[in-house]
Amino acid sequence: MLSVVSMLAAAIGWFLADQKYRRKPLAPEEPKSAFSDLVAHKYWIDELYGAVVVRPLLAFSRVALAGAVESGIIDGTNRAWTRIAGAGSNGVRRIQSGNIRSYAGWLAAGAAAVLLIVLYFAHLY
Repeated sequence: MLSVVSMLAAAIGWFLADQKYRRKPLAPEEPKSAFSDLVAHKYWIDELYGAVVVRPLLAFSRVALAGAVESGIIDGTNRAWTRIAGAGSNGVRRIQSGNIRSYAGWLAAGAAAVLLIVLYFAHLY
């Protein structure tokens, strides 16, 4: 019984959708009222919102955020980190000479530094 009811509901829905959307009978024109232009333009809410909120926000974003924040803070920070990385790489470049004896010396110096740190802080543990 439930399957018959559901099939009947689907058939009625299909028939109504066919009548409304595929066959499209001519609908009589709606009578014009005093508020039809107001309702057709959705009370001009979108235009008012665009003029009061969106345009000033876009202008502020283009002038203040793109000008001061983007070029001053973000690009300035990027340039500063680039200079720091360049200075650090110049120091590391001198260490990496390709000389095996130099590398062995750096390894010995590092091991001595680790040993001194461990001996110095051994009393804390």
